[in-house]
Amino acid sequence: MSQEEENPLRISLQPACAAGLCAWLLWAASSAPGQAPAPKGPEVAEATAFTVPFRMVELATDAGGVVQKVHCEEGDAVKEGQLLVELRSDLLKAERAVTLSRLESARVQVTASEATFTQRKMDLDRVAALFEKKIMSHEDHDKARLEMELARLGVDNAKAQLKMIEVAVQRDDEAIRRTQVRAPHDATVVRIYKREGEAVQERTPVASICCVDPLYVIANLPIATSGRIAPGTQGRLTLENMPGQTLSCNVAVVDNVVDPASGMYRVKFTLPNPGGRIAAGAKGALSVPLSR
Repeated sequence: MSQEEENPLRISLQPACAAGLCAWLLWAASSAPGQAPAPKGPEVAEATAFTVPFRMVELATDAGGVVQKVHCEEGDAVKEGQLLVELRSDLLKAERAVTLSRLESARVQVTASEATFTQRKMDLDRVAALFEKKIMSHEDHDKARLEMELARLGVDNAKAQLKMIEVAVQRDDEAIRRTQVRAPHDATVVRIYKREGEAVQERTPVASICCVDPLYVIANLPIATSGRIAPGTQGRLTLENMPGQTLSCNVAVVDNVVDPASGMYRVKFTLPNPGGRIAAGAKGALSVPLSR
């Protein structure tokens, strides 16, 4: 009988001992002193998000009337102050022309009254010199003084008339401005509600514009992440219509009110959008790191 046949227990224990030794060596390596555990990455919150316009405005006139001209079309990029829609203002412009004529006349009147005052003052100086020499009478001196005072009052009155007409010009300009719709900021025209010849009531929208650079990104996050997202934190956005592209956006607003029905709160991000290449209303996946 061989030695192996005489000791069957020894043969069966060899594989078990080898497996135990390997397990012990792995445990010893992982528990070796001075070896730090692998670092954990930052916690990340993930949510579905939507892009929305940074600003959307419906534009209206301050006055009612009839549309004379629409200076833009839907989809046009417009600049701040650009004229978009104009109502008929022929009568207002005619009134302004009359007021400008009155303004020019008032300026001439001021010049003439100042010249008269200068002449009357010179006359008074001559009369006063003669009065001191006993050549002119009290009556002549008093008359010269009165004429100078009247001339001075004429200057004051002419200047007051000029100021009043200048205000009237401003009034006419404001009346014309109320018939015009201008872009309050750089934007894109979304809708035009009124066309040439259509009547417009006071403060009725005639067009709408939106600003898409930057865009807002809106996401709803669970209450468990509340207090762990601060303004300025950078998030990552992947839109369904732009697969393979990761966009960076920054936290702008964190709502402090949680919806009790869903247990979610809103976080608003800003997303740069030069050239408007990213569409407002796009849906995507958002991830944002959480603070500890």
